[in-house]
Amino acid sequence: MEIVRITQSVYKEIINTIGNYAPETGGALGEKNGVICRYFFDEKAVGNKNSYSPTIDSINKVIDAWEKDEIRFAGIIHSHPGTMKRLSYADVYYAQCLLKQNEIESILFPIVVHGVGIQIYMYKVSLGCDVKGCSIKLINE
Repeated sequence: MEIVRITQSVYKEIINTIGNYAPETGGALGEKNGVICRYFFDEKAVGNKNSYSPTIDSINKVIDAWEKDEIRFAGIIHSHPGTMKRLSYADVYYAQCLLKQNEIESILFPIVVHGVGIQIYMYKVSLGCDVKGCSIKLINE
């Protein structure tokens, strides 16, 4: 199983934002040197009990700012209700759209689950709808 490295501060920030809001909220992830080191909470996003719709303009501005620090867009994270810990068809479809639009081969698409406690399930989606579960390794900064 592939390992995704993420800083402890980003992990905590995700738990403290997405983990504390109603399901179907989310944000963007940034990576540098193989480590998820940036996170943007998309607080202006439109969400309902069935879907998360990112605010594209806000996320694109953040990604542009990250690029100045050589941080690349790594993926979209969002939450699901209850124990729904798998990507939905709509999630995989949206990931495929992002892959094609950004001309990249894979994207991280983790799910924050509001079930018993708050948990993050990491997924990597590749062109051709290949979805793989990944493990998370927390990194000290």
